[in-house]
Amino acid sequence: MVNIDTAANEGRRLGREQWFVLAAAFLGWMFDGLEMGLFPIAARPALIDLMNRPPESAIGEWYSYLVALFLLGAAAGGFLFGWMGDKMGRVRTMAMSIAAYSLFTGAAYFATEPWHLGACRFLAALGMGGEWALGVALVMECWPEKFRPLLAGIIGAAANFGFLGISVIGIYFHVTVDSWRWMMLAGAAPGLLAVFIIAFIPESRKWQESVKGGAVKPVKEIFATRLAIPTILGIAFASVALIGTWGAVSGFLPPWTDQLTDGEATLRLQLRASESIGEPIPPAAITSVENVAIHADNTDTTDYQAVKHQGPTDGIQPGQTFSYSLVVSNHSATPGAGVRVVDRLPAGAMDPAAVVALGPGEVDFDPDSGLLTWDVGHLENRNPGAKAWIQFVLSVGAILGCFAG
Repeated sequence: MVNIDTAANEGRRLGREQWFVLAAAFLGWMFDGLEMGLFPIAARPALIDLMNRPPESAIGEWYSYLVALFLLGAAAGGFLFGWMGDKMGRVRTMAMSIAAYSLFTGAAYFATEPWHLGACRFLAALGMGGEWALGVALVMECWPEKFRPLLAGIIGAAANFGFLGISVIGIYFHVTVDSWRWMMLAGAAPGLLAVFIIAFIPESRKWQESVKGGAVKPVKEIFATRLAIPTILGIAFASVALIGTWGAVSGFLPPWTDQLTDGEATLRLQLRASESIGEPIPPAAITSVENVAIHADNTDTTDYQAVKHQGPTDGIQPGQTFSYSLVVSNHSATPGAGVRVVDRLPAGAMDPAAVVALGPGEVDFDPDSGLLTWDVGHLENRNPGAKAWIQFVLSVGAILGCFAG
């Protein structure tokens, strides 16, 4: 078998092993991009599910934590797995990084609290950051130098092909509060690539030769020489682009688009039972959606849905204050105009002076009949594929950008 590093240095015809190395690095970074692009599509439905439809501000706060944990994990992973790659070898460590981001993304399937998602995202990001450093190092050590500009574009584009792939999946397979867990579980599949790498990818001879001379100290070799200032400047300039793209654009733009087009309106109500009621009010009299009717001026409301959240769980006593959220969503093919939601509460059982309503539109309450009328007005139809389309466009632009330079 021709040694791939010797062939690279002597300019011989490329061998099968070199193509295997490139394929492994490309696929590793491509699946890395797929894992990175999964959370902007699935995180918001996951948080809505785990937090039982909280206020939008709470979703935004937790999503910010997830993005921050991803960026910190990816940065730490580049350092950690890069150091391990110098100590243990490129191939084994790259396989470990791929296994890490696959395993911990899949583990998010079992999350029951928002912080579980954060922990899984941070641990998965360690592998994501590490794979890039190791894949690039392995390819550059195994291929002739004249191919480096082209290889940099190819490997750089790989992650964006992953973003593109998860975007296409998101367009045709809409991620909702009921399906996000399966997306996380599917994120564990790239772990099979780690087995392929261990079985078929040869170790870099350049790395093997470098460790024969004694302990490798890459940090000292870089920062104790004239390379220190260019390295620091390169890190600083690259950080601006990475934080802007991974953190701001690809991190926040798809979920923000989802928020604009998710076809939902939420009303939060606080009421107080009248002192004059003779017996406690059953919780079902408040929380049941059987009492809710939806009307619209321009369309049939068969494809509309009403859901109640965070309502009382015990009998409501005279004078007791309670609250609940009423969510209406438009699953039809057209936006709704003049949308009105009527919730029938127990007649004569509420104190009309203690009704507090927070949400879009206007609310009217008739204490004698118990009818609470919510005039929502305009309600967009749900488009759960919008965030995937945004990510699709970003991915295409990023792929072209990898070769434009």
